[in-house]
Amino acid sequence: MKKIVVALDFSDQTSEILAHAQTFAQIFQSKLWLIHIADPEPEFIGMSTGPQDQRDRLAEIYKNEHHHIQEEAKSLRDRGFETVGLLLQGQTVPALLKEAEKLGADLIIVGSHGRSGLQKFLFGSVSQEILPKAPCPVLVIPPKEELAQ
Repeated sequence: MKKIVVALDFSDQTSEILAHAQTFAQIFQSKLWLIHIADPEPEFIGMSTGPQDQRDRLAEIYKNEHHHIQEEAKSLRDRGFETVGLLLQGQTVPALLKEAEKLGADLIIVGSHGRSGLQKFLFGSVSQEILPKAPCPVLVIPPKEELAQ
């Protein structure tokens, strides 16, 4: 297990996901690929003054997301883990699966938001969509509140 892809959405669950990734990387001497998928066209809050304003806002969003993933990767490198941070753009599941395949991932680690009912219907479940399509095993980290039950 030499290549581990870690999907991050910068939710409250990020630190828990990274803790599990570090455990696996340490045990198997694996390289970590931290991946964040940016929305292809994020919705903007507030009034837009035109196309340039939208491009500027989109550029700022991508810049912040890129900075965040690079900071997470640097933090792990500083602790001795071989780590690369990637910001990709596209639909979450297809982009993540394509990158995992391209990298030859041995494991994908994703979080689960624990959605059910209407929330799950409206927003879907990335982890459930990845499981049957993944090119390798998938470790799904449930939210802490699910673990407590």
